[in-house]
Parts: sequence; C-alpha cells; structure tokens
Amino acid sequence: MTSDDAGQSAPLDTAQLIRGFVGVAVAAQHERTEADFFRVVRESLRALGMKSSLLEVDGDRFRFAPFLPAMTEAGEEMRRLVSGWTPLARPGTDIVSADGTLVEDLPALLARYSGVPRAHFEGRVGSRAVMTAIRVDGQTRYILSTSGENFDHAVASAFGLLGRQLSATLETMRRIEEVERRNVELSLLLDLGRELVGAREVQQVLDTAARTAARALRCSCAYVLLASADKPALTISAREDPDPPDGVVIGSELDLAAPSMSALAFRTREPQATSDGAGDQRVDPEVVRRFRCRATLAVPLLLHGRALGVLSLFERSGRIFGAMDVRLATHAAQLIAAALENARLYAEQHARAEEMAQLNEVARAFAESLELERVLNLGGETLRALLDGDGWFLLLHDEKAEGLRFAAVQKENADLLGKVLGLDDPLLSARAFRERRPVQMVDPLRLEGATARALAERFGNRTTLALPLLARDQALGVAVILDQKRARSFTNAEIDRALAVAGQLALAVLSARLYEDLRQSYAELARTQKELIDRERMAALGELSASIAHEVRNPLGVIFNSVGSLRRILKPQGDAALLLDIVGEEADRLNHMVGDLLDYSRPVQPDLEPVPLRPLIEEALRSARQQIGPAAATVRATVAVAEVAATVRADARLLRQALINLFLNSYQAMPQGGSLHVRTGPAELEGRVAAEIVVRDTGPGIRQEVAARVFQPFFTTKATGTGLGLAVVRRIIEGHGGSISVVPSDGGAEFLVQLPLEA
Repeated sequence: MTSDDAGQSAPLDTAQLIRGFVGVAVAAQHERTEADFFRVVRESLRALGMKSSLLEVDGDRFRFAPFLPAMTEAGEEMRRLVSGWTPLARPGTDIVSADGTLVEDLPALLARYSGVPRAHFEGRVGSRAVMTAIRVDGQTRYILSTSGENFDHAVASAFGLLGRQLSATLETMRRIEEVERRNVELSLLLDLGRELVGAREVQQVLDTAARTAARALRCSCAYVLLASADKPALTISAREDPDPPDGVVIGSELDLAAPSMSALAFRTREPQATSDGAGDQRVDPEVVRRFRCRATLAVPLLLHGRALGVLSLFERSGRIFGAMDVRLATHAAQLIAAALENARLYAEQHARAEEMAQLNEVARAFAESLELERVLNLGGETLRALLDGDGWFLLLHDEKAEGLRFAAVQKENADLLGKVLGLDDPLLSARAFRERRPVQMVDPLRLEGATARALAERFGNRTTLALPLLARDQALGVAVILDQKRARSFTNAEIDRALAVAGQLALAVLSARLYEDLRQSYAELARTQKELIDRERMAALGELSASIAHEVRNPLGVIFNSVGSLRRILKPQGDAALLLDIVGEEADRLNHMVGDLLDYSRPVQPDLEPVPLRPLIEEALRSARQQIGPAAATVRATVAVAEVAATVRADARLLRQALINLFLNSYQAMPQGGSLHVRTGPAELEGRVAAEIVVRDTGPGIRQEVAARVFQPFFTTKATGTGLGLAVVRRIIEGHGGSISVVPSDGGAEFLVQLPLEA
C-alpha cells in the first residue's frame, strides 16, 4: 500500500528500475538499526524517483511503521485515516503474502482500507503499485511498497527480489545485534562476577551486588532484600540508591502479604516486571509511593530451588525493563545467590577456625597454671568474654556442706567468697548442677525463694545462664554468667561454645585440686608427688591436645582444598597470589602444630630391637638439615660413635624422631652458623650398662631458670612453635626405659640421652 507515493517525472524503464533495486539492497547493508536500515532503503528509492511506504506487520494486523515519517501529503492523510493496528484482511486482498505483487488499482485499494471514496485518491497517488513482504525468521514483519504509472509484472518481480534481499540483510543485522547484545550481557555479568569473587563476608556480597546490579542494568536504584527468618517479610539488606526515599533504610521490611513485584517474585520463584507500578493491580500503591518507582523488575535469589530473597530494580524515569534486562537480572541473581552461599560457608568455616583457635588458647592458658584461684578467675573471665556478659561467679561442690560454695567472684562481690548455696534451693545454679545441663532464664526476679530473689536483686541481672562444670562424669560445680543490660536468650551455638570452655575449666579445676592434694603431702612423698602430678597433668593435656588437634584437622582440610581450588579457578597473580601463598603457609604452619599435638598425645609403645646408632644418627641429621633448609649449611656437624656404645635396644622410628627433634632444636639455636657435635659412649643407667648420646651445639645455651622447664609441654622460648618438641623427646626416651637431661650453660647447649645397650 503506497499512500506515501506521488507520480514520478521522467519514469525509468524496467531495466533501469531493476538495476536501481540492486543498488537499494547494497546501500542498506551497512546499517546497524532497523530504523536506519529502512531510512536508507526509502532514501535510495527516493533517489530512483519513488515515494515509498513501510507497513509493520504483527500476525494478522498491520500499521504504518511509527519510526518512519510519511513522505507525501497523501501519505500523512492516510496515516490519520488508518491509525493504530488495522486488520490485514480489511480490503479483501491478501497482502501478507505479497512478494513482488503488482497492485493495478492503487486508489481502489486505499479506498477500501481508509473507507473514503476512490475519487479522493485519484490523481494524488500513482495508479499502480508494487509490494513486497520483508520476512524475518520465516515470518512477515514488514511490507514495503511504492507506486508508479509504468509498473508491470517484471517490475513487481524485481521488487520481490529486492524484498528477499532486504529480508536476508535484516536477518543478518538482527543476528549481529543479538550477538552484540549477548556480548554486552556477558561483559556485564563478568563485571558482576569479578566484583563478587572478591567478597567474602555476607554484607560485602550484598553491598557489592546492589552496587554492581544498579550499574550493570542502568537503573535508578537496586535493592537486595533477604527473607526474614522469623516472619513472612523481606528485609532490605543492601541498596544502591543515590536518592533514597525517606523511611526506606537498611533493615526496613517489606510485608510479603502486601502486593508487590518483590513479594510476587519471591513467592513464584520467577522474575516479575511492570512498566507502570501505579497502574498495575499487582502492586500496592503504598509500595509505589514508598519506593517512588515507576517501572520495577524483581528477580528471586534462588539456591537449589530455595528462595533466599529478591533482587529488586527500580526505574524512576520513563525507561522500562525489556527481555534483555530480565535475562541479565536473572543471571545476576544466580551469581548473587551463589556468592551469598559461598560467603555463608566461608563465615562458618572462619568462625569454626576461630572457635578452635580460641579453645586451643583457653586450653593452653588453663594448662599453664595449676593454682585453683587463678584457674577459676581465668575461667570466669573467659566465659564472660565469650558470651558477652557483664558479670560472673563460680560455685564448687562442697561435699561436707552439701551445697555449692562461692569459689570465685568478681572483685566487687568478694564478700560472697566461701558462702554456700543449698542444692535444694530454687536456684538456676543448683538446678544446673543437679541436672548436669545448661539452664538459662530471663528476668530471674521471677524465681521463688528468698536466696534466689536476694541474688537477683544484688546482681541486677536481666539474664542468667548456669553451666555445669563436668569432668570425667563428675559434676565439680557451676559457672554462672550474668547479663545486666539485656533480656536475651543465649543461642545453642553460644551455649555449645561455653560448654566446651566449661569442660576445659572443669578439667583444669580437677587437675588443680589434684595438685593441691598432692602438694600437701610433698614433704614425705616428694618423688611420688611429682610423678603423680606430672602423670595426671600429662594425661589431661594429652586428652585436650588430641581432641583439639582432631577438631582442627577438619577445617584445615577445608582451607587446603579451598586454597587449591582458588588457585585452579582464579589463576591468581600479584597481590592475590601473594595472599593465597600467605594463607597456604599459615595453614601449613598450623598443620605442623596439629602434628606436634598429635605426636605428643599419641601413646609411646616402642617395639624394641637392636639398632645401630651411627646410621640412625646420620639419617636423623640429614632429615633435620632438610627441614631447616639452606640455613643448615652454615652449621658444621660431626658424629663420633664409640664401639662399646654402637648399638642400643630401641624402636628405630621413635628414636629417630627424638634425635631429629634434638637436632632441630640445635640448628634453630644457631641461625648465624656454628657447630653441632654428636658423640656416643658408655654410661650407667640405674645399675645397668647403657649408651650415652651427647648432643652439643655452640648456640646461646640454656639458662639455669629455663633448664628446669624445657621438657614441659607447651613451654618454648622461641617466637613460634608449640613447645612440644622436647616434651615429645622426653616421652620417647623415657618410653624406652632411658633418661634425658640438659646441662645449663650460657655458652652452648648440651643434652644427655641414656639408653640401655644391646645385651
């Protein structure tokens, strides 16, 4: 239909028109948008003396292409007469299949479409027209037409060929546009992924997601809303909004019962969009007013089919969200959900590692002291800090008084020390002791009994938590933590951590009590007392060391696997590679510490057999040098083995480990170089013939006050290390029926090892 046509002067013949149509097709090949494409087509036809029209087709209806203006007065009039979408079948002529069609009476065709008399168009448009369909993906999308007086079927066929050429060019252009659009999407998603990869904490992921999503999707603002854990609502957890509305802040909630795109996306697990929230019945007007949004796109954050929350994008200008925006937002939401899960897992592992480190530190602190008062005060302060409480006191069971005695309190309550609480009183502490489980209560003033109310009034606490001190199936007492500012319930995770510390405190209390009991009889049983204390202390430390070491191994494995995976996935360089190396080195150092703990806690049961000393000593020296690295080259080592002390009865593997620990201790004492001398000779051990191994270095030596403690577990004078190396040596040597001692000196250290000789 060619209402935009006018008669041509000096009409071209058929051959000229066909050549001109070829030029039209060539001219349009370089355009990138459909509007520019058809503009060039019409301008090229105008250069041939033709005025053309372009109809946009949608199924069984058409309209004049809105992105191109009318070229003639008659065309402008036709656009007014036939406005909007019009059925293609109105004139009774099937122009959808027009492919090089010749219209022999154009005024009549226009009259049927417009509903005005044919005479209205006579003389104002050409008498004839040619029309061609332009198809994309096999469907007619446009109809191009032009009119003239001398058109015939040959011109119509040539025009149909032009239509096919234009269809092919348009399809190619759309493919290129789709590829470019996908490249843009991938680039934006890559930016988002790159931003999220560096985020480790949940809030960092949320803030990064909001900021990057707003930039990538070019919208006015972006909000990340997470599902509330205890109510049907979405909580605003992060946002990127340069002009935030009043009252919309982080932590604000969006009721899922109120109609909104965000709530609908969360419930349906599918993206939801609206171009006009004010006129959309699916959106509560209050939500539109609250967020000042016109267009909205909400995409659920899905993880394994479970909705974590919603990514909500708002537009306050006239822009609407299209299919590309929906695709991009959906992919972005998938990345955000995965990043949130990774951050959650990272936080769990980090918290677990910190918890293990804290428990290890607590165990070390408890193990360092056997004084009951110090242990109790340390335990009370540790529990208070762990639970973020305000006050504490510790009660120990007094069998003679048949109650719980105040054994440790904060300074301001020192007058309570020594007082006894009855086991039958309605107190949380008595209940926790009797039932051997944690008991907590908000507002302890509600408790019955004069003693309970008096304590509650004295401490003024709003929350109380009582933890039993259990050790070896024995209830030793109760630790009570007070919160004087908040009425709160301690979580299961908090209580579990506190119970772990309470268990270690109970063991420390038990050890301290044993120490106190044994010390009372020291005058007459000094040797027996020392052996009993050491054995009990070592047993407790061994149990704690094995437990902690095994617990640490699991998160260590996760750390090693995570570092390895990050190296494979990210192929880091620069600072990122350096940071990963640091994590790996520190994790490896922690792994060595765990190994030391396991070595110390492992029972020593040597398998005795004749062992030649020279090859064993030389092998241990080589292993120690390898562990020390290049610094070992600055130390000169010598070995001298006497024939009369060349073989001992020992477990070669365990004795090798003990010698390696001794040699490592010497090498580490001489970082600037020196000499290490190892010699063997005959000796006497408890009336038996023995071999003596002397290990002497030229390091700084061991002072008298330090020499008495070097074999104690966890004691070290170095900046790093567990302090278990020499303790392990002592356990191995004594497990062989031998002995080890150190010669105090300010100039070089000397260790003496005595082992039974081969008979």
